[in-house]
Amino acid sequence: QQHDEAFLREGEMCRQLPDALQRYRAHCFRGIGFTAVTSFTLDIMNVRRLCSIATDSNTQDHEACMTYATSLFYAKQNNPDALIHPF
Repeated sequence: QQHDEAFLREGEMCRQLPDALQRYRAHCFRGIGFTAVTSFTLDIMNVRRLCSIATDSNTQDHEACMTYATSLFYAKQNNPDALIHPF
């Protein structure tokens, strides 16, 4: 798909955070979830696919990406005009 490579690179950047910044790793993957929903699609299956690509099957990273993405997805479905801000 068109954006797969970008999500793969974003995930690699999150995984390569220096040790001193590892406490922000989940925030990094939440940001990917935010990007998946707000920039590209309101198709939850595609969001799941993009989070899977970004997280390289790491359960905690995937959970961070999907938890944030699904909360945004839910908000947008219930109020399409809602302004959604990251974090």
